[in-house]
Amino acid sequence: MTSAEAAAAAAAMDSFRREMLQVLRRTLFAKLTEKQFFQEKAMLESGITYPARWLNDRGARMPAAKYRRILLTVIDTIKAHGDLAAIRRASVYFLHCVQLHMQKHGDEYLQQAKSPRLTAETVAKVMRQAGKAHTAAEPDRTVEILAEMHRLSARKRRPILSAKSEALQADLFSQCKGSAKRPQKG
Repeated sequence: MTSAEAAAAAAAMDSFRREMLQVLRRTLFAKLTEKQFFQEKAMLESGITYPARWLNDRGARMPAAKYRRILLTVIDTIKAHGDLAAIRRASVYFLHCVQLHMQKHGDEYLQQAKSPRLTAETVAKVMRQAGKAHTAAEPDRTVEILAEMHRLSARKRRPILSAKSEALQADLFSQCKGSAKRPQKG
């Protein structure tokens, strides 16, 4: 994939993310002010990108239309069965609902996503090996790009400490304990 194609794919995923935020704004967050919605935005983006991370971790790819259907299913279920008035942070509730939905239905989506992809990749590989031109369109990278967005947004929220930095912190504090002296009464 060339850099122009990668930029176009990233722009398409950004457009997809904004579209889903607008759907959430209209359907579940209509009562919030712009400021309140902006404050909830990071958690909503995590909810939007969570299924992509889940599928990507399992090696599955899915077109944007199917991915959109997953999110719309969760949103429709929340509208039908959820009690948003009783929930303090609806964005956290949305993320939780998406995670539960993927726990319950993720294997179904995984089977749907893997079956045609494996066949198409096998055919493309055989055609390349045979020296014939591959005219099929590039595979849809929706899940891959959204999973990367999820990974990057998660890293912004909480820095990941490496084992080395944790060891250095422990070493720093252990040295302080040894050098501290107790005041003597006298």
